[in-house]
Order: sequence, then structure tokens, then C-alpha cells
Amino acid sequence: MIKEILPKGELVLMRELEVTLQLRDEGSPYLAIIGVDSEILNQELYDWLRNHITVEVETSEDWQQLEGVLQKEEENSTKLYLYSWNTPIDHADLLISNALFHNRDVLFRKNLHAVFIISNRLLQKLRTKAFDFVSVSSFVAEFHDQAASVNLDLGLIPNPLAETETYESLLKDWQNYTQQSEVNLEIKLQKLLQLAEHALKISKLEEAQHHFQTILEEAINQYYQGKALNGLGQVAYQLSQIEEAFVNFDNALQVALSQGNKEEQAENLRWVGMAHRTRANLNSALNYYQDALALYRKTGNQQGVARILSAIGLVYYDQSKNQQALEKFRAALDINKEFGTSIEIASNFGNMGNVYYDLSDYDKALQCAHQALGLYREIGNPQLTANQLGNIGNIFSVKGELEEALRYYK
Repeated sequence: MIKEILPKGELVLMRELEVTLQLRDEGSPYLAIIGVDSEILNQELYDWLRNHITVEVETSEDWQQLEGVLQKEEENSTKLYLYSWNTPIDHADLLISNALFHNRDVLFRKNLHAVFIISNRLLQKLRTKAFDFVSVSSFVAEFHDQAASVNLDLGLIPNPLAETETYESLLKDWQNYTQQSEVNLEIKLQKLLQLAEHALKISKLEEAQHHFQTILEEAINQYYQGKALNGLGQVAYQLSQIEEAFVNFDNALQVALSQGNKEEQAENLRWVGMAHRTRANLNSALNYYQDALALYRKTGNQQGVARILSAIGLVYYDQSKNQQALEKFRAALDINKEFGTSIEIASNFGNMGNVYYDLSDYDKALQCAHQALGLYREIGNPQLTANQLGNIGNIFSVKGELEEALRYYK
């Protein structure tokens, strides 16, 4: 059942978790924390973990009760302590406030291994507020229910500190301008649009939504109206509000059609295709991607062509049409080598590596994964570097080279 829920690209993470459990110290207890955004996936992961750790299980949805059991447990315990929840509330403050997350002595004294299967939003809070606990975890991963979650075709992850500083600078500039005695409305909208797009880029979704809504209300022409609608669609998409995203993208598309703006038409068609892929409407996604591809080719936008080719490749990958997926990823790579960015080239190599992995061509999978890893390291993106290290570990694990796999997992 779990194979039907997870996107194919995340099934390798389950293999990584399985290898981690295989290599665990005999006689060591495990603390597993499960709480993803999909109730169905949450239950499937819960059942999977119980079936793969064949020891006595202490389970609870009451963290304080479970913490008390952990504190009193004998040091030679081999139990699996399983904490999970199915309610969509924020558990960050609850977990962070407990002493166990700040007490390395307890963790080392009990030789306790930790397994996190939680939402990325919660994981980031734990990394910030409870670093000691996360730093000694055996396994950290994020899983998605492909029918319910947001999966971006290409995740461009910025440097958080630098990008936040840029946003604050743009915000201050906009505030200073609007406080002047004479304000030009178009200049005001230009500054606000730049601010909104940057907020979206660094996932300040509430701020981005507010800014885009203000632009829509004050729009002086179709250009700003279309940009605002597309921006609101992207915010809704990232919040998994897919129906609202469809409405905004369609409205933005109508504006672009009335303008005769083929670039904006293609961009909105691409986003509609992404929304359909999120809903697993793969044939519809392909149709929208093909329409977008034709427009990008007409305008000569090679980066747009490469982006759509990658998106089509991902749909073929979802459909297990591996040879067709490879063809699209290679075509995108050829264009990106000339017109694209390093992160787009790395993404192409990573996608090709996933296909070769599925084809059991592990040597080519490793070649592609190492190409992607080198680029991510060159870019200086720690999250994408870590993801690619995990992918390489997965390849070694399926080849039976578990010690080599563990070296990359670490």
C-alpha cells in the first residue's frame, strides 16, 4: 500500500530507512516520531515501522507520558518507542519544550537511536530549537502523499540567511517609498511586485499572499493583474490549496490570452500542469505541458523549453515510462548546459540517476548522482547536497554494499 502512496522518487528513502534499521546496534532502543501531513500516509508509515522493528513496542500519542517511560526505562532496553499523531496541529512547541530534546546525556546514556518521519516545516523548527537531538538522529526524512501533498518539479532552494536579508531590504525600501509625500502608483506596484515575488521565493507565504492581493486590488493594468493572479496561484499551490490554485492560474491565463502575451500564457500553462501532476492527473498534466512547450518554442525561450522538457520527463517517470523520461531529461540537460543554471543541470542529472536506478543500471545511476552531487557542492546548497548523498547511499545499499551506503548516509 505504501508504494502506491509515495512518489516514486521517495521510495528510495524507504530503502534507506530499511538499511539504517538493518545496521543498527543490537540491543539499542529506538525512538520513532511520526507525524506527516497526510493521515493515510501517517498510518501506513506507522504500520511499516512496527513491522520492520521486531521488538517490543511502547506507543503513545501523549508525548509527556512517553517521555516519562523513556526516563525510567532500563538502560539495556531494546524497545521501540513510537510517538505518532493523526491530528493536524503544530507539534513543534510540544516537542521542543520537552527536556529530552535538550539532554544529550539521556540520549547517549541509553544509546537511543532516533527516527524522524515528520513534515519539513516541523523538522526545520526542531533543527533550529533542538539541534542536539536532531544531530544524533539515525534517520531524518520527509515523505509526501503524492495524492495530497505539494511536489515541486524543481526545487530551487535559496540561501536562507542571504535571501531573508534581501527580503528585509526590499521591504524597507517599499515602506520608505510609500511614506513619501508623493507616490507614483506604478513605481509602488513595481516595488511591491518585487517584494511579493521574493517573499514567495523564500516561502514567506502569508506575506507573499498579502502582497499579491494588494497588487491585484490596486492593479492599474493587465500586466499587474496577471502577475498578481499567478502569484496567488503559486501561494495556493504551495499551501496544497489546489482548487484555489487552479482558479488563480486559469484567471491569470485568461489575462495573458487577452494581452496576447505568449510568455505569460506558457508560464501559467506550466503551473496548471504542475497542479494536475500534484493531483496525479498525469494525462492532463502532459496536455498542459505540451501546450506550454509549443509556446516557449515559439518565443525562443530556451530555459522555458528545458524546464518543460524536465516536467514532461517527470510525468513519464511517474508513469514508469523510463525510456521516454530519459529522453526528455537528456534533451533538457543539453539545453541547460548552454542556457541553464548549475542547479538546473544538477536537477537533470539527479532525475536521470533516478531513472537509471529504476532500470537497475546502478553504474550509470552512480555517475549521474555524482555529477549532481558535485554541482550541488559547487553551488553551496547543503540541503540538496545532503539529498544527493542520500541518493548515492541508496544506490550502494541496493547493490548490497551496506557499509559504503552508510558512509554516504552519514
